[in-house]
Amino acid sequence: MSDLVPVAERLRRRTRRLRFAPPVTHAYAPLDYAWAPHRLYLERYGAGRREILFLGMNPGPFGMAQNGIPFGDTAMVRDWLGIEAPVERPRR
Repeated sequence: MSDLVPVAERLRRRTRRLRFAPPVTHAYAPLDYAWAPHRLYLERYGAGRREILFLGMNPGPFGMAQNGIPFGDTAMVRDWLGIEAPVERPRR
């Protein structure tokens, strides 16, 4: 298992406590509803020593909100990275 998985699990737990005031009415939580592909991504591509670590999530149609992979276009995640896992429907 990548050392990043427990770190991401802690982040996942801690971000569940976030609450926002108006005018915010909705917030996506891809670490919850897209955890399965995100974990695969960390295990496959986050293992071992690296010189660079990209942090962040890009929202929108080509990113983590769709497939759990930061900066990941859905087709590229599936076809190039080879990651296929269920993405649940986000909670309202």
